[in-house]
Amino acid sequence: MSLDPDPFALNLRYACATMPSVSHFCRENGFNRQQFNRYISGHSRPSPNNLLRIAAAFDIDAASFDLSPERFREIMSKRRIPTIHHSPLEDAFPGDLVQLR
Repeated sequence: MSLDPDPFALNLRYACATMPSVSHFCRENGFNRQQFNRYISGHSRPSPNNLLRIAAAFDIDAASFDLSPERFREIMSKRRIPTIHHSPLEDAFPGDLVQLR
């Protein structure tokens, strides 16, 4: 009889797949890559403070990481997508550049 994998690790891996890379995410958000790998692999969980930082970086609630993977994907699909690259157009055309394009 096998146990279901920890939804936290599965959900964190899914969230990280929306980023250019895990290394990029760690650099941008000030996380130690080796420790972050332990979170992704399910070998450890982040402290409450780090969990809040991770959730804020993905613009979701920290409790969302413990939801079923299906529900987590729904939440991720509805979140505000942060702009990764700053463009001069952002200053010239404030508002929704995705809609403008």
